[in-house]
Amino acid sequence: MRAQGGRTRSLRGETPQFLAFALLNRVFDVVVGLPACAALAIGVPWYSLRLAHVLTRIPGSLRLTPGSLGIVETSLSALLVLYGLRPGPAIAPTRQPTGNER
Repeated sequence: MRAQGGRTRSLRGETPQFLAFALLNRVFDVVVGLPACAALAIGVPWYSLRLAHVLTRIPGSLRLTPGSLGIVETSLSALLVLYGLRPGPAIAPTRQPTGNER
């Protein structure tokens, strides 16, 4: 429900719009990460990067630090190292917006 002028109204009609924006946010995470990896000649498959981004939402949602500062980037780097990247290049794709920097 959303308050509007002292009244509340349902958000049911806007649910597809919310889902579309959430999906676009996740797609853009990968779309931005792949060129960053390609520019630095880091070979990471798109599905590995996508799964790593999905899994970083788990520690990011714990809110261990204000705005999950450092938690999301660290977990993304660690997952990319588990996928076979060296630790140095695994840091490069983490410097993109992850949705938690508000």
